[in-house]
Amino acid sequence: MSAGVKAVLEAIQKLDPGQQITVLRNTVVDMGFDSAIVSPREYPTTVDSMVERSEPAPTKITIEGIKEPTVLRYLQR
Repeated sequence: MSAGVKAVLEAIQKLDPGQQITVLRNTVVDMGFDSAIVSPREYPTTVDSMVERSEPAPTKITIEGIKEPTVLRYLQR
């Protein structure tokens, strides 16, 4: 991770859980997601349907402290 990404994650980790949800929700909305347009039944069910790569995916990504397979698969794709 870059120093900037680490700083952002550290800042979010220092917030209480309610504030974390608000920050992350606002980030997603600011990126253009509108829950009024997409219902939960229409959410993509696989990473492949959410992201297209323009170059080959790395074979293995490790991030200190991140063990969740779904997150790691998302980053690999």
